[in-house]
Amino acid sequence: MRRAARSIAVVLALAVTIGAASAAMAQAARWRVMAEMGTAPDFALLLIDVLTLTSPTRNTRTLTVANYRTTMIPVPGGEPYNLVRITYAFDCTARTTQRVRVLVYADGRLLSGGPTEGEVIPVKAGTLPGDLFEPACSGDFDAFAPIAEATPEAERDKRFGLR
Repeated sequence: MRRAARSIAVVLALAVTIGAASAAMAQAARWRVMAEMGTAPDFALLLIDVLTLTSPTRNTRTLTVANYRTTMIPVPGGEPYNLVRITYAFDCTARTTQRVRVLVYADGRLLSGGPTEGEVIPVKAGTLPGDLFEPACSGDFDAFAPIAEATPEAERDKRFGLR
């Protein structure tokens, strides 16, 4: 009976380990590297969260990007932050974009943000929305490499020598 219980415990431990590894791999696959920015000691990793791509209508898409900073950014009269997530809406026919959600975090803790009514503007080449427009409208993110680490934070830390 003890042998059977021990075998079950080993199988359960193995299942948990495999499940955790699968979850980490799934998280890594959802994030694509758009850019590395900044200078020492303040670096930032701009990532695309491909799992946030939605098609609210036939001609529109929404997509979220995240800017993971290596240092806390001071805010006059507010709390410093090190992560901003911005969701853009794209009209693929009219070639316009709009910020629809902005979330600001400090070490994983939400500081502020939510839905926003950004101005609808034409998509311009060389801007963040301009670089996101074609991938968002086509759903093709192959030009952006997936992160190699299990989480965006781990990817940022490894790329910028924080661990």
